Amino acid sequence: LKAIEYLATPQQKLVLSSWKIIARDTRSYGVRLFLKMFQLSPTSLKLFSFANDTPLEESPRLASHAELFMGKLGFIVSHLDIERTTIPYLQSSSALHAELQVEPQHFVLMGKAMLWSWQQGLGDAWTLEVQHAWEKLWVTVETIMKPVLKQARESVSRKKMRELEVMFSKKRD
Repeated sequence: LKAIEYLATPQQKLVLSSWKIIARDTRSYGVRLFLKMFQLSPTSLKLFSFANDTPLEESPRLASHAELFMGKLGFIVSHLDIERTTIPYLQSSSALHAELQVEPQHFVLMGKAMLWSWQQGLGDAWTLEVQHAWEKLWVTVETIMKPVLKQARESVSRKKMRELEVMFSKKRD
């Protein structure tokens, strides 16, 4: 793992205090975040089972997935002792996302959409300091998840290649 720059105590406090506001309505914040991500990258919608739900903003499956994401983010926020708790959690989550065809650039999109969603929802509580704290937290998340995602995607690709080789060798017989 490349060096991770952890959040300083004042930044942790900013993340925690803003999360207390966000946690009051995780569904709205999460749905807003995903809708913004799909606006930034319409092709990313195809990764989700609710891609054809209309209207998307009212999709119960989108809301459910958004709440799942927000729950995971809440876990990260409540465990800002990243090294002991959150690194293994993020690594296992990243491996799962590799199987779902998530690519590293999706993390960047998610981060942009998250910051936008927080800004919209927090209003005056969204300050430059709060923004920087969340940016730093998200860069930390990306730093942990991207290498595992890349490695897991390569592993999935190798597994699929072996399956194809076996399938083609059986057809020749």
